[in-house]
Amino acid sequence: MRGRKSHPGCRRSWDLIVPVHLGSSQVCLLFYDRSAGEIEVYEVNQAGELHRARLPGCRHTWHSISPLRVGGYQYLIFYDNHHGHGEIYRLTEHGHLEAKGSDHGWRKTWTQ
Repeated sequence: MRGRKSHPGCRRSWDLIVPVHLGSSQVCLLFYDRSAGEIEVYEVNQAGELHRARLPGCRHTWHSISPLRVGGYQYLIFYDNHHGHGEIYRLTEHGHLEAKGSDHGWRKTWTQ
């Protein structure tokens, strides 16, 4: 496979891996470790190298994380089905999350 690159030493406890397209050729991968309450965002460059932004202190109860592109911006919807809670973040071009909204009272039955 052309362009394939190995990154040894990756943690094996990731619960969710979400691909996010920031632009025409810029791709990020969001990794979520539920038990540790951590998110790491990796920007993948043309050479296949990963640049990491680490976000500790996250909820341990996210059921799903879904990307959403609106008006040229990339957003992520975090959904906790157990508590009926959702949060929306904008993913910046440098892999950082900006909180945009939080709400309780979401349905607890959505699967994705």
